[in-house]
Amino acid sequence: MSVSIKGIDKLINKLNKISNIATKEIIEDIATDVEGVIRNKAKTFADTSYMYISKCDTRVYGLSCYVDVGLKNDNAEWDLWKGLWFHQWGYWNKGLNFSGQYYISMHQLWFNDAVNSIEGAAKKKIKDKVKSEIQLAWKG
Repeated sequence: MSVSIKGIDKLINKLNKISNIATKEIIEDIATDVEGVIRNKAKTFADTSYMYISKCDTRVYGLSCYVDVGLKNDNAEWDLWKGLWFHQWGYWNKGLNFSGQYYISMHQLWFNDAVNSIEGAAKKKIKDKVKSEIQLAWKG
């Protein structure tokens, strides 16, 4: 006595394709968009240090993928982009070594503002691309 289920192998193959969707390319594409937004924000107040904003690392852990976008010593030396870091957190202007100078905070949290401005669009783009990959895997 036996039971035969027709089409189960096709279903298993489709589920296998869906579970192995490569998200690395999708995430790297979105990281390029995020990099552009961060650079454009930095261009408004930085001379040349905005050129050192880039995708740093792509790390894949199982089915998860992570990309660091921003400033890192691996991409450029600290002296080349330290102005962007100081503008992110603010600093005391000690230009001529006088005490009582002003605290510079006009561009404070510029990096956070840039990332928050693209967050919704990036999430939507990731969702749409993964959705299309799932549909493609299900049909194929």
